[in-house]
Amino acid sequence: MKQIVFSTPFRKAYRERIAPYPHLVKLFRKKFKLFESEDHAELDIHALGGRMLGLSAFSIDYDLRVVYKEMKNSIILIDIGTHPQVYK
Repeated sequence: MKQIVFSTPFRKAYRERIAPYPHLVKLFRKKFKLFESEDHAELDIHALGGRMLGLSAFSIDYDLRVVYKEMKNSIILIDIGTHPQVYK
């Protein structure tokens, strides 16, 4: 199992965009547990392209995404937010 690292930009985005909304915190925790357990069926994981080539994302809900980078021994969470926020 790879180590999951919360980058500083991810932590800031989480504090600003997710933490103030208890229903989003609960939803994030549920989906993050699936991501950690490698049960990815509900996550709609997809590779990104263009200027975000080399990154991937998974869905928290219809419009909320987590962007991450998979490394050899770790996964770095980079951003969390809506489509316009993370795919800027």
